[in-house]
Amino acid sequence: MLSLGGSQAFSLVPSMVSNVPARTTLARLAQAEEGDPTATPLSKSGCRKDLKALCNSRPFVEYHFRKFMHEKGLKPRSPTTQFSRLPETIVQQFLALHAEGALDQFEVVSADTIAKLDDLRDKDIHALWHWGQVCGQQAFGTTRPDAIPAQVVHQFLESFQAGRFERLEMANDSLIAEAQALQRSSGGKELWNKFRDTYPGQAQTLDPKRWPAEHVRHFLAQAKV
Repeated sequence: MLSLGGSQAFSLVPSMVSNVPARTTLARLAQAEEGDPTATPLSKSGCRKDLKALCNSRPFVEYHFRKFMHEKGLKPRSPTTQFSRLPETIVQQFLALHAEGALDQFEVVSADTIAKLDDLRDKDIHALWHWGQVCGQQAFGTTRPDAIPAQVVHQFLESFQAGRFERLEMANDSLIAEAQALQRSSGGKELWNKFRDTYPGQAQTLDPKRWPAEHVRHFLAQAKV
């Protein structure tokens, strides 16, 4: 693995690394379709399990899959966390591309850069919010810094440190309490989840105290309609 300016460049196409699960799935499918009596039956969720394993072992696969889904015009909720709900044919198509090494390669940031970003997000709630927004716009909602192109991370850090992001009014105690009370009501949690779905990079921003006041007010207004 090469190091380039604080980034790591894959010496192999990322989609070709650790692709045994994908090849195994495709081989079993092909054998079954050809009527091979020795073929090991593939469970209905087999390819989904392979995708989940790939995403867990190779974070950048999540970025590739989200991009693939976007290009297909599909925008399911948290596509890589609800594997059982993914269309099987779509998963098989993606695994085929992965196994063929047909997905784009890209550099990822170094461990030092990830630590720098993590420290910034831990200390500055505005950085946490803006990072999610940038990932929603430029990384198909993938927020793991080791799973997305390095340039997205570098540009964010440079822009934030240069003061190019707005210092937002975050939700105050009164708004937070009202939103949390609504979440605890019947159907309230589902309303909050649906609202968060409209912000692709905020899937992990569960607590309303981490949201700008403007957006929490919007959620409350929608919920009361």
